[in-house]
Amino acid sequence: MKAAAKQRRVKVFNFVPAGGVCTTHEPWLLPKNKLAEGWNIMLTASLGERGIIVDARSRPGTRRLTSRALPNGEAVRFHLRYAGTDYLASDANLYRLDAGRAPALIGPVNQAPFLAGYRGLVVALDGGLAKRVDPENAYSYGILHDVDGFLWDWLGDENAGAWRLHAGGTTRAGLKATTPAWGLGTIPVDRATAYLSKEGAPTGEYFFKAFAADGITLLGSKSFDAAELPGEPLQVTAELEPQGAGLEAGPGAARYFVVEYAAGDASNHVKLHYAQATGGAAATYAASAWSLDGAKNPLMRVGAGLPPDKCLVAGRKAERLVIGTGDGKAHYCDNNDPFSWGASAYNGGSAGWIGVGRHDGGAVNAMAAMFDDLVISKSGDQAIYRLTGSLPGADGDWALPRISEHEGALAGKTMQSVGDNILYLDEEVLGIEGVESFGDVRRFPKSRDVANLIQAHRGPEAFAVYNRAHDQYWLHMPGLDCTLVYHILPQAWTMYRWAGLEPTCFSHFDGETFIGSGGHLFVLDDAVQGRDGYVDEQDAGQGFTAEAWGPMLDLGAPHNHKEFKALAFQVSARLGASLEVMFKTDFGKVCRSELTRRFLIPLDDDVRVGDFEGTTFTVGDALFPVGGSGNRLASHALAFLASTNCQCGIRLDPGGAPARLGPVTLTFAVL
Repeated sequence: MKAAAKQRRVKVFNFVPAGGVCTTHEPWLLPKNKLAEGWNIMLTASLGERGIIVDARSRPGTRRLTSRALPNGEAVRFHLRYAGTDYLASDANLYRLDAGRAPALIGPVNQAPFLAGYRGLVVALDGGLAKRVDPENAYSYGILHDVDGFLWDWLGDENAGAWRLHAGGTTRAGLKATTPAWGLGTIPVDRATAYLSKEGAPTGEYFFKAFAADGITLLGSKSFDAAELPGEPLQVTAELEPQGAGLEAGPGAARYFVVEYAAGDASNHVKLHYAQATGGAAATYAASAWSLDGAKNPLMRVGAGLPPDKCLVAGRKAERLVIGTGDGKAHYCDNNDPFSWGASAYNGGSAGWIGVGRHDGGAVNAMAAMFDDLVISKSGDQAIYRLTGSLPGADGDWALPRISEHEGALAGKTMQSVGDNILYLDEEVLGIEGVESFGDVRRFPKSRDVANLIQAHRGPEAFAVYNRAHDQYWLHMPGLDCTLVYHILPQAWTMYRWAGLEPTCFSHFDGETFIGSGGHLFVLDDAVQGRDGYVDEQDAGQGFTAEAWGPMLDLGAPHNHKEFKALAFQVSARLGASLEVMFKTDFGKVCRSELTRRFLIPLDDDVRVGDFEGTTFTVGDALFPVGGSGNRLASHALAFLASTNCQCGIRLDPGGAPARLGPVTLTFAVL
């Protein structure tokens, strides 16, 4: 009877579960399936017969990709990998990585831009006019343009008369004007439309011509048959053919665009119609001299035009690029055409723009795809809209219903498509989840286990990424010394604490997750274990450990002491690891260092020499013994007392492969 009674007083608990952290409660108030701390712990999940099976392991390390940092201490604020090239943006400049992985300057930006790849171009949105990089043209950099738009347009003004063009009189008429100041690059100014007519029976050809600022250098022309003109004004459009220096124009460039007819006479001539104006731009040419007339404007329009302005973010709606702006607009281009923006036409049929809650103020600060739709977030009063339908325009079916009010992405860079759902940071991390067959969406909170950290550090400078390869949502908030990691399937959080890295942006392309830090670009690499910033054995970066603390478990029988007798753990690492097992007792917040136990986790007994190739296993790791199964089955003696509760933590330093965490059980007796 005494032996049976004594046996009943021995208990075995798992003190370190494979679960997510909960930082909103004290360790002694946590359920058995939560961690109090989980540093550099990655959760993997699978579906079993009894539900989701969750395993824990040390996270991968990072490999430094750049051979040099951005110059002048600039931080990487945005990264895009497109068509095999990496583009890095700081607050001041845009770069690409050259063949030696060093940053090569492309050009300046107004602010840290949003970058998007579309139809062979890299589109850069920095709060001003939409810009583009053309990799096929030596990475030329400048603004986009709009083939539907115009730099100068008086075509719709009231007809007040006409210039008569013929030999012996005025032979050219049109405009002289200066292109707007747009900063960078050139655009083709090669299209003109004019109201023309004829009087009598002119013969031969008339021309649309473009001249440089000197009025002499011909840049382009297009000829037409004068006899085909009608007697009443008719719109004639010309696409000029370049000559000499060509028709590309930069900002602040003076140009003449005119209609020329140097044949005929006073009874048989070509007429270009004009409107009365104040501060007009009319120009005529007679007797080998130009004359300017500020009281007239030709009934002409000349393009191409400028692209959308105040551009901040972009998304895709089928084959169209959609750009969100600081004044609450969503501009959309024509199908597969980054140079067709509909002349900024409201609700244009092929290209144009629509308003996104424009009367509520605020800017479009995020876009994310959801099924075939585009979810759009607004700053300011904050709201979220869902762009649905297949075709824009008055005859199309595009619609933009609001799906949340006074809620939106506090930080635009935190809105990420996560599978068929969307996650973003507002007062908390929220998820928009939809059911495509029913067409509705619902909002779900995701961050209650780390709500205290979110409330303390959330702000507009936060950023996030969906690590598709590991099915994780990473959230980084400046001021917090770690990245919060939400594991999608188990719906649990852990933290990644980077060694020597201070993230300034995240991105994910081609199955890889990238980190900008300290002017460098890094990539998460499963072949790198226990080190961040690894390059090679000579430049191995900084080491890190994985650490997990389970809940402080109630031991029962509060009036009795408990004697801890044995420790067993199922921790494995194919290429070995070092392990520390640590303890806190009786509501203690400080680890009892005198109780810490240290172990070397053996290599698996089937490891071969070839398994070390491509890993970060070093000579120092050769201390690990061989034969892991026996170690995982062993029981290790303990000898300490606790009264009310006990908390156990582990610290893992992996060799060249992930360290995997199984149950950590403690055996104790109630005295």
